[in-house]
Amino acid sequence: MLDRLEAAGLIARARSETDRRVILVRRTEADRTRQRVYEAVSEEMRAIMFAQQSGLPTRTRFLATCRLGILPRMLSGIRRRRLP
Repeated sequence: MLDRLEAAGLIARARSETDRRVILVRRTEADRTRQRVYEAVSEEMRAIMFAQQSGLPTRTRFLATCRLGILPRMLSGIRRRRLP
């Protein structure tokens, strides 16, 4: 699994300077950027779900439902996109 994460640019490995048997694993900036994108999408999902359950007008709930329908495509696009 670490090999795949490293190949995707989401982690970096380095040997410890004090003990060469130890390999340190750290997240890359690309991984942190990806996390920020996922968090933003998750927040939007929560807002849409809340809007659907509240007493908003039917048109607003309909628009929220439409936006929620495209969310799986957005997420799959994020997964496929190679972040810097």
